[in-house]
Amino acid sequence: MDRINLVLAIIALLFTTVVNGQSATTFLKKATTANGHWEHIRAFVYATQRTSYNRWQGYRFDRVQPETDTYEVYVDLELHRHRHHTLAHYPGGYVFNTVRISRDSGYYVYDLSLWRTGKALLQVPGDLWRVNEHIIQNSFPYFILKEVLDSADSLQFQTDKNEIKIRRLTATGTQELRFQPKTLLLTSNTITTGSAAKEQHFAAYTNIAGTYLLPGEMTLRQNGQVVFKDSLIRFQPLPAADTSQFSFPNGYTLQRDTTPPLRARAIAKDIYLVEKVDGDRNVLFINLDDQVLLTEAPVSGHVTREIIRLIHQTLPGKKIGYVHLSHFHNDHLAGVTELVKEGAVILCAPSMEKPVREMIAAATGNQTNGVQPVFGFFNDHKVLEDPHHRVDLFEVPNSHAQGLSFLYLPREKLIYEGDLLSMPEDATITPAFQVSLEFYQFIQKHRISFRQIIGHHGLAMITPELFRRVMNAANRTNPK
Repeated sequence: MDRINLVLAIIALLFTTVVNGQSATTFLKKATTANGHWEHIRAFVYATQRTSYNRWQGYRFDRVQPETDTYEVYVDLELHRHRHHTLAHYPGGYVFNTVRISRDSGYYVYDLSLWRTGKALLQVPGDLWRVNEHIIQNSFPYFILKEVLDSADSLQFQTDKNEIKIRRLTATGTQELRFQPKTLLLTSNTITTGSAAKEQHFAAYTNIAGTYLLPGEMTLRQNGQVVFKDSLIRFQPLPAADTSQFSFPNGYTLQRDTTPPLRARAIAKDIYLVEKVDGDRNVLFINLDDQVLLTEAPVSGHVTREIIRLIHQTLPGKKIGYVHLSHFHNDHLAGVTELVKEGAVILCAPSMEKPVREMIAAATGNQTNGVQPVFGFFNDHKVLEDPHHRVDLFEVPNSHAQGLSFLYLPREKLIYEGDLLSMPEDATITPAFQVSLEFYQFIQKHRISFRQIIGHHGLAMITPELFRRVMNAANRTNPK
């Protein structure tokens, strides 16, 4: 019976599957046409309400709290220009009001609210404009299908009564497209690279002006977890692009957004500051009597390895014994695996154990046997001390991230913090967000005296006077 079933299954597969590039191409042309005459569009405006479910940027890692954002693009297809405006919200009152402009084969970024990068118009080197253009166009089934059609990659075509599938073999992995048989409309697009899978799901197709079809809803999943959902607000085809959409704002200073070679600067005895890590981040490392303490494991394994290399170059023969992780957001701990390999003890709140272990599992492909973290958990307050140094770690009640803590050096009167307070490099004063108000109140309540606050993002050295001016701006904006 098993042999008969196997033969029947093979016969069924032969009838329903055609491994033939031409058959797949023929279908893709029909499916592309089913979306309407997008080939006639010269420019368009597209806006969605985006609901973010990113647990790596939420308040609690194990309980996602959705944030509602706005995503809008203005696209000139003829000259490959776009204006990309996002209004993104994060716990603790953070609002990123960011504009990205691609024009003349260049890519520029500025902050409408000024708090993040001040009055800087950042020119991003390289061809990031191409990457962002690709991301934008991949919100639309028409452009996804056109890219597959234009490729010379191997395609496999499979159909049955419930679904049509096309599988594409790329240089880096696979892509699987699924279609609704009656309408030929794209329902999902899954790109797999190694163990990582990114899935787009399209639904609620909407007819625009009787000519164009596009999904009213799009969901993005990463390895099975929802990252965000888009709900269509507006789509408007345009006869031609408006040049003014790609102009630069008045009052901003053009700067090249580059990352200089990492350098350790001694800011006090045994205290070293590394600025502009990955462009706008700052980390601290402390030369304790018998080992080194580092703050954060930022951005990626590659970036953290560069910091480790710099520490060993600055303090040859000295072991990195500790890393303090301020909170679980992935841009602060993505390189933690490299520090675990170094043997560093992770200093953090107990609530960070799960995200740290998941980050290590992702970095090692779940081969974690030889990479086991050692934690130095603390709640509220922890002291590290040797004959010549004292380090205080304080957990702050806050609205940005569960278990968020900062480092304090009482002898030097220095605070190092991640995301409790951020200022742009040009020291533009903008009203503080809720989490910065909570930080200020904590410092005052515990009478923590400081000469400098070192922020992980943006301006590296924040004086008490600058902090007061930020608080005064907040009080003027939100009077009691």
